[in-house]
Amino acid sequence: MNKPLARQRLLAATRHQNTVTALGVIPGVAETSSTQLDEDLDELDTLDPRDPDDTNGNS
Repeated sequence: MNKPLARQRLLAATRHQNTVTALGVIPGVAETSSTQLDEDLDELDTLDPRDPDDTNGNS
């Protein structure tokens, strides 16, 4: 895994954890944050790891 992609995955996971920690007692926040994390990670998985500047999944 290239460093920019790994960094983006770490930031997405950290954003999710911080949201759940700070606002998780509010109904629906944890579920919404989890869904957003899944979407963010799916988007990152579609990027070509050989081209870190590719933000559209194109090579």
